[in-house]
Order: sequence, then structure tokens, then C-alpha cells
Amino acid sequence: MEAGRLYRLIRQLRSVAGAATGDSAETVSPSIIAVMEDLAEHPDSSITEIVGRTGLVQSMVSTAVAQLRSDGVLRTTADPRDRRRTLVSMVPSASDGVVPRPGRSVDDALRQVRPELDDDRRAEVVRHLEQVAALLEH
Repeated sequence: MEAGRLYRLIRQLRSVAGAATGDSAETVSPSIIAVMEDLAEHPDSSITEIVGRTGLVQSMVSTAVAQLRSDGVLRTTADPRDRRRTLVSMVPSASDGVVPRPGRSVDDALRQVRPELDDDRRAEVVRHLEQVAALLEH
């Protein structure tokens, strides 16, 4: 696969992700979404823990956390057990509109973004996306 084709595919997948997350993937960077999703499941996490779970590099996580903290979406606190560590959490209402809600279907998003695909083709796309994710995740 050529790089140009890969970038076109990425653009299409971002459109599907945007449809699945209420268009947040179109306006919010993927690293911010990854950090928010991780913190929704793992509040009071250190940057190192977020890096380990998301697979993002430390600088991307730190940049995302700094931006989200500045926007009032995240808060940071000193770890009471080790004051040298900083813990990151979302403010209570932060997940609304940013973190994809459970139950939003990629199949439904594909139906919206690519209405020409029939049920069998959509199921095939989802199956292949699951396979690619399994191959590329750590």
C-alpha cells in the first residue's frame, strides 16, 4: 500500500470515527480522544500510566493533558502516596461530547458515512477493522 492511499484511508476512518462519536473526531485530535477515553475508564492516572495504556508517546499525552487542563476539562493533583507523581482526572462533566459513549456502533457510523455499503459489506469492513486493530495493538 502506498502512503497516499493510507492517508486517504485514514481520512475516511476519521469520518467514520466522527460519526460514531458525535463528530468529535473531526474537531478533536485523536490523541485527545485517546487520553479522554483512557481517563474515563481509569481516573486518577499518571501520565506514565496513560502512555502505557494508550500507546501514545509521552510528549503527546503531556501536550493533550496540558491543553485539556487549560480548557478546564481535566484536573491534576499530587499523588497522596507519592507527592512527586501527578495524577490526572476529568472534571465531572467533561466526558459529555468528548468521550465516545458506549453503544455507539461503528456499523451505524459506516451506514451514515458510506450509505452505499450494504449490510454484508459493512459487516466485512467492521470485521477487517477489528483484525487490523488486533494486529496493531500492543
